[in-house]
Amino acid sequence: MANYVEDYKLFRDRPLVKNGSIMCYGDPAQGVVAVFTILTTKEFKGKDIPDLIFIQVIDTKTNDVLKQAERNGLYNALDLGSVWLERELKKS
Repeated sequence: MANYVEDYKLFRDRPLVKNGSIMCYGDPAQGVVAVFTILTTKEFKGKDIPDLIFIQVIDTKTNDVLKQAERNGLYNALDLGSVWLERELKKS
């Protein structure tokens, strides 16, 4: 298993990886991850920041989407996605 402290950025003690407009949160080896897709951005103080974000909690073994929603703002999306991820991990 990789050393997450050195290899990845952490959010609430779980790895958070971004590639383009997609962010993956959680460890796929645990069976469930949250995927955030940035649908729109808005300009704030000369920089583009995520605005509308599509959240999916996915079972990595079957690729089934367990939950999905849209939220405005990165904080709101990460907050909801992390709660859903924790709940799904407790079930398994």
